[in-house]
Amino acid sequence: MTQLLKVFLVVAFICSGVNGQIITTPTPGLSANVTYVNAGANLFAAKTAATAGTTIVVGPGMYSSGATNLLKDGVNWFFFPGAVVSNWNGGTSPTGIFMNDRYGTTGPMRCTIGGNGTFIQRGGWDESDIVAMCSVSNLLSDVLIEGDQFLTSGDSSTFYIATTWEGRLTLKANIRMDSAAFPTESAGVSKAGGLWWKLGSGSFSAPLICSSGASTIYNLGDGPGDWDLNFERIRATNASAVWLEPSHIDSKTWITAKEIIGGSNAISRGTAISANGGKLYLNAQKISSFNSDGLPVILLTNGATWITAQKVTTTNVSHWLTLGSGFADIVVSEWEDNGPGLSTRPYNFLVSGGTNYIRNGRAVSKWGPGFKTTGGKSHLSGFTMNTFSTLQGSNVCLWITGGTNYVENCRFISGSLFSVSNASAGDLRIAGTGGLMANSNITATLTVRGGSFIQDAWTDQ
Repeated sequence: MTQLLKVFLVVAFICSGVNGQIITTPTPGLSANVTYVNAGANLFAAKTAATAGTTIVVGPGMYSSGATNLLKDGVNWFFFPGAVVSNWNGGTSPTGIFMNDRYGTTGPMRCTIGGNGTFIQRGGWDESDIVAMCSVSNLLSDVLIEGDQFLTSGDSSTFYIATTWEGRLTLKANIRMDSAAFPTESAGVSKAGGLWWKLGSGSFSAPLICSSGASTIYNLGDGPGDWDLNFERIRATNASAVWLEPSHIDSKTWITAKEIIGGSNAISRGTAISANGGKLYLNAQKISSFNSDGLPVILLTNGATWITAQKVTTTNVSHWLTLGSGFADIVVSEWEDNGPGLSTRPYNFLVSGGTNYIRNGRAVSKWGPGFKTTGGKSHLSGFTMNTFSTLQGSNVCLWITGGTNYVENCRFISGSLFSVSNASAGDLRIAGTGGLMANSNITATLTVRGGSFIQDAWTDQ
């Protein structure tokens, strides 16, 4: 009964209160450290007047007056469904709604923003900087922000939904986080991005997160950190969806998603996944990109990466995967080629260094050689590479120009003279009970170790 009375009294106030009213007097049955505001109120004024331990309850309606720098240590917020906070980022310095940075309040922030609010941040500041709707920059800060939608746009500045310089930020959306919410403002010079962090730790979750002109997920960590990301879809319309380039090996990122899409429009520039440092643990059902610049769907140049996915799809001239230095362990059920088959794609997999494992799965290519190695160590296990139906004449499955290649229980189905080819120095080592099955001649330096080499052993294509 007490809880029902509280809900009734709050709803009664926000529905019948004078427009723009702020009430701080005690309400029967409710704690004295609760402030109630309704449509049109100045939110910054409510925050300024609140003391530590206060919860500011915001009723349905539009809030555009004083809708900036709302964080205050020890002061919590609760937004009812239908509450919309709209802030314009303009003037001589950037402004965000929840600011714990040099443009807002830099001290420790320990507070919670809960409920079902919609938060709108429109860009407009002309300086080149990293700014955001939500920011945390103090080592002692621990901020949780929850709402229905977080919508931003950016002009010439790089404007993100959230940034974390130090401390801890937890951000949850019930519907979406979207920096491409205003397409007329997000075209051309837009640099609107999603999540950006340097130090600290955090947790982010939403059904959808989307960016328009900058990466949707961007990690620039130069120290240890733990980041937990859970989304149904991660999408970038003109950039890389996930771009990780931390300088510290213990900057760790966990990502769980149904779908990750990089550069998904006609002027796209970006990969689905780009990792250059740190540690990435990724589990996704589908990873894809549309890219006119020839960048891969997945680009791994350094660090340590573990990827599990059901399908990786290329839809243009891009190839599936580039592996450089570092370590990668990849398990993908199907590598899908929906590209137009343009001759500018010189390969589908490229390995130039590091230690890499490609486990299980089947790849069917419409164009170009399959797996090219120029250095490093490549371990192929339980993997089928089919280039038989490609439109290009030189379409060997495994093209070795350097490095050491370990093959275990694999099948290579080619449409050219060789399934495996040595263009220059390289090594191919075969192991396992299934060894290597190929449906054409092989020219390579073969080392069979406890395995078997079976040639022209089946007819399925």
